[in-house]
Amino acid sequence: MNSKQYNDYQILRTIEQRSDVSQRLISKQTGINVASVNFAVKRLIQKGYVKATNMNKKRIMYHLTPTGISQKAKLAYNFFLRNYHLFSDIRETISAQIDTHPDLEGKNIAIMGLNEISEIVYTCLQKREIHFAGIYEDIPELIGTKWMGTVVQSMESLQNDGQVNYVVDAKTAAEDLMSLYIVTVRDFWDYQDVREAMEKDHAVSGEQSDR
Repeated sequence: MNSKQYNDYQILRTIEQRSDVSQRLISKQTGINVASVNFAVKRLIQKGYVKATNMNKKRIMYHLTPTGISQKAKLAYNFFLRNYHLFSDIRETISAQIDTHPDLEGKNIAIMGLNEISEIVYTCLQKREIHFAGIYEDIPELIGTKWMGTVVQSMESLQNDGQVNYVVDAKTAAEDLMSLYIVTVRDFWDYQDVREAMEKDHAVSGEQSDR
């Protein structure tokens, strides 16, 4: 699967999950720039994989056609075959952490981030009968959507949810598989604070170097 096919798969998958998704949201969720999303969506419409319906001047609904559903399934299968070892590594990583963790029995585990890794984490939790406490996101357009039979909640609500004991950060793990850890809610937020501070320092350094 080349990069264009992978982008097509991500876009088709995103549209399948939420028909009222905007091209800007597709860009945020997939990491593909907006211009490339626009070009790809037009191409997918021309190929008959996607149907666009104008709800009003500012809102367009996208739907997968039967051909689009078939194409998405084909791309997903090819993607899985080419990335089988990556998925195996992710499963082994999270499974090992679950198996060796001393304090998961009877605890609630939440997932941060909506992506392919979160689906694998969810499967691992279900297989080991660990209680899944919900999935959280920081992208506003994804909050309130449905995923695995549950509603995606805001990242801020995780901070106030006293029912969650541990978090698996699938969003960070999508950038670096080695960062896939099961951490307490407090440790998760401590890490977010450190990461935010580092990003601000990097931004300030960049502005100073441009002067």
